[in-house]
Amino acid sequence: AGPTLGMDAGGAAAAPPASASSGPVPMDIVPPTSQQYSHLPIRGYKTFETGASEQSLSKIVAKAREFNSTLTTNLTSAEIGPTLDSLCQTLAATSRYRATKVSDAELAAVGKMVRYWDAERCFPALDLARLVAVHPDAASSTREAFWTELVAAALEKCEAGVSGTAAVAVPMLTMRLCANCFKGGAGSLKAVTGQLVSVLKCGENLANSS
Repeated sequence: AGPTLGMDAGGAAAAPPASASSGPVPMDIVPPTSQQYSHLPIRGYKTFETGASEQSLSKIVAKAREFNSTLTTNLTSAEIGPTLDSLCQTLAATSRYRATKVSDAELAAVGKMVRYWDAERCFPALDLARLVAVHPDAASSTREAFWTELVAAALEKCEAGVSGTAAVAVPMLTMRLCANCFKGGAGSLKAVTGQLVSVLKCGENLANSS
């Protein structure tokens, strides 16, 4: 007779089939892909230095002169004329910043426009101030008081509530001015960090505005 179930051809009992291990079966674990960020961690800070060309500066000054003719808190003929022309020549020569100086009279002209001109017409001065802020001599430690007063005045204008072109230009240029103050020098840096709470509050208000 042939072999019965459970026996091999020789009549011996067949060995039971090998059983799988009763322990846990290992699995291939694929670690999650790490999150990739485009801008974090940030390796520097944003600055706004474009516009320091003769052509751009001449347009800024031309607008300032247009407004100056309509205001009672206007600059003197020397301030709106030779003083601003000299400042623009210095700012346009970006490759020579370490070798050039910005005079107290030039800073005073910019400061007068930012402080005393109304919010609707101070934006050319803010545009000029943001470029002055990155000049090493203009932003040096000896000019801290100037920048402290100017940043405070700019923030006040930013929160004044204006319409038309100024409604966009004043807040934008104020934030760009503050950003550039971090780079220019010890004076502008101390001025803006000393008012950092106000700067951030202004930025928050702008972000939440419609």
